[in-house]
This record gives sequence, C-alpha cells and structure tokens, in this order.
Amino acid sequence: RLERSRPQPTSDEIVITSFVPPTYPQASLDSGVEGVVVFRLHVTKRGTVSRAWLLSSEVDPACEMAADAALSQWTFLPYLVDGRPADILIDQRVRFQIGRPPTTRRTSRP
Repeated sequence: RLERSRPQPTSDEIVITSFVPPTYPQASLDSGVEGVVVFRLHVTKRGTVSRAWLLSSEVDPACEMAADAALSQWTFLPYLVDGRPADILIDQRVRFQIGRPPTTRRTSRP
C-alpha cells in the first residue's frame, strides 16, 4: 500500500517563531574550526523540534553539538496540510565562521 505523499513546503511556508542562535564553542574558535553543518529536523504538528539528524558536517563535534542544542530549541508555526497541522521534515544549515556569529539557512526540503 502506498502512503499518501504530503506536499513539500517552500521556505516561506515554514515560519520560525522562536530562534535560538548556536553558540560558537571557544575551543573550536581557538582551533580555527570553520564550516557548515546540516541537520534534518522533525518538526511536530505543534511546531516543536522532536528530533534532529546530522546529515553532513565540515566542523568538529563541539560545533555539531552546539548547532544541535540550538536547533532543538527552535519552534515553528505548525505546517498545514489540507488546513490541519502536520509533522514535517526540514533540512537546516548552520555556518560557523570565525569573526561572525554562526548563521543559519534552510536548504532544500527532503
């Protein structure tokens, strides 16, 4: 039996309501670690992040953990399918660059 396919949102359909910025770990700064980490987030129909999977990383484990800790605290407006809240998966990038606070950007949806 085939599962009903849900429409995938565009970036403006997923609205962050509570943003917690990642903290750049001091040891990573001291070591000159820079790069991007990408997580897949399971956003529940209530708009909370229930799980985050590491998809790719150019940074050290300390930056990965900092990004995971921040992303897990984010909240979103519920994503609607046929007018009803639904769970959704989104991919989220976090860039760590020395001299700048970590930045985030949504990538293509899964």
